[in-house]
Amino acid sequence: MNISERAHKFLTRTQVCVLATTGPGNTPHAVPMWYRYRDGIITISTSRESQKCRNVARTSKATVVVDRRDPPYYAAMVKGDAEIGPALSREEQREMALAVPAARDSP
Repeated sequence: MNISERAHKFLTRTQVCVLATTGPGNTPHAVPMWYRYRDGIITISTSRESQKCRNVARTSKATVVVDRRDPPYYAAMVKGDAEIGPALSREEQREMALAVPAARDSP
């Protein structure tokens, strides 16, 4: 993934994104999700039976948008190839869900 240092810092500090995939009939499917960003990889945990998982399995594509909705406003969009990986452990899921976002200074 080729992103700016500013976007890298922002993605590392934020914990909720909007995951967008393409559903059946090319319909958009977007949902807020917890995520983890490490070593240039965005990881999202969901059920293998979920619509978003089925969409990624079918198309191998996704877009992730992370934004700050209060000043100073900022957003980062990452789009491209996506894959279904191994299930996260309960501890990894807990870490993702309970992570405390960093201070809201500029990215």
